[in-house]
Amino acid sequence: MTGVVLAVVCGGWLLWAAVTGDHRAFEAGPLSEAHAFIANDCRQCHTTWQPVRRLFSVGTQVASADSSSISNAACVKCHAAAEHNHRQIPAHASLSCAECHREHQGKLQLASVTDQHCIRCHGDLKTTAGPSDKFYGQIYGFSNGHPGFRLNQRLTDDTLPSNLITRAEFDALLKKAPTEGPYQARFLDVLTERPASPAQQPGAPAKSKWRDRGDIKFNHSKHLVAKGVKDSQGNTVVLSDNCQACHVPDVAGRYMLPIQYQQHCAQCHPLLFDNQNYPGVVVPHARPDIVRGFLTQKYTLTVLNQKQPLVELPPPRPLPGQPDRSPLSVDQARRLEELVTQAERTAQDQTRVVKSGGGCKYCHTVSETAADGTWTITPPNIPNRWLPHSRFDHAAHRMLNCAECHHKVATSRDTADVLMPSYADCRECHISANAAPRRQVTLQPVQRSLAHEMQSSCVLCHTYHQHTPEQPSGELNKQLTDDLELEPAGELERAGR
Repeated sequence: MTGVVLAVVCGGWLLWAAVTGDHRAFEAGPLSEAHAFIANDCRQCHTTWQPVRRLFSVGTQVASADSSSISNAACVKCHAAAEHNHRQIPAHASLSCAECHREHQGKLQLASVTDQHCIRCHGDLKTTAGPSDKFYGQIYGFSNGHPGFRLNQRLTDDTLPSNLITRAEFDALLKKAPTEGPYQARFLDVLTERPASPAQQPGAPAKSKWRDRGDIKFNHSKHLVAKGVKDSQGNTVVLSDNCQACHVPDVAGRYMLPIQYQQHCAQCHPLLFDNQNYPGVVVPHARPDIVRGFLTQKYTLTVLNQKQPLVELPPPRPLPGQPDRSPLSVDQARRLEELVTQAERTAQDQTRVVKSGGGCKYCHTVSETAADGTWTITPPNIPNRWLPHSRFDHAAHRMLNCAECHHKVATSRDTADVLMPSYADCRECHISANAAPRRQVTLQPVQRSLAHEMQSSCVLCHTYHQHTPEQPSGELNKQLTDDLELEPAGELERAGR
């Protein structure tokens, strides 16, 4: 009886609100800022009416696209929606966009979904081929079931062989973006290697360690000494408390820009080649053929500008109809050839200086062909992204000292040292409320204790939709047409729009 009375009262209240024009009871919450421009046009998203079907779908693991009042076609019309994994269960095309991206929750980012949406599948991960053989099958949060980073697992794995990738495969993958599938599938093989073990000696480790594949010679410890280092002008440059002198963040503050010689190295390491005859003149930081051409030109001009480099002969009389350009005599041509040969020989001698321990070899691996004397420099292959499966924001961690995460950087002498943080480093701050105690972290300029829980949601580091240069998820579709509304959601997914 009580239920009947309550139902009558509620129905009467709703009827009274409709009669008096007070529609607040029928309105959903405010839209997110991204969709505020269509706040008064519900038809842009609400294209179907499925309350009865939703009622029967209550209690299912994941809501189906067929039971949502917002069709996926309405979302894909504006936003690219690449699938997560082609073997996932349930299939991507059958999922409702609105189930994860919940509107009418206020001015929130629709991409900031709760962990529960991810745990629905990753708490007991299955694929169309059975249990996943690639990903962990039971993850309930960053502090509950999350595995260690694959990079750190690789660095401690003594069972894998060192020759995991051929040179051709390596060169091909370097041409791909870190967000592309082929690169992500083999990013550990691209970034790390384990060279063949040297001849075993008493007390030596059984196997060589995994190392950074970057082919450049750099010593962090020498550059981070407290007293500083001297530049080419004799000035002292202190880098021990200024990592950003070399590691410059991008515009968004997320990742570090590539190291550039002219910007970060030239001040202390100028490429002088003949300071006796050309004080202060440097060769270009470019390919070997450009360096050789620069040196040949420099020395050729030098010998040609010497006093009376050629035998002086009276100029021939110009003939009518012929260009007024005096040809070289045989003696002049022979003398010019001797001077150019001398300049080229001097340039070759200088390239040997450039390849000496204080030249290109100081930082690069230089190879020379004995037959013709040509030489090449192995590209550094320094990666811009070390963990391509996740996202990171350096700007959000700017209050921390770099060494808090990049351990042993101040004592690292070998470029091959991998100085990336581990899962344990992240978990010391990003932990659940009932997890391990907080640690003391070095905040600049004083030490403080982390008194509050840091955000540790799945979407903080991971994305659901695959991101590629051709199809970045969430990018507004520039070709908005009414035709898209007529296409089935499944066809839109397969078309990759």
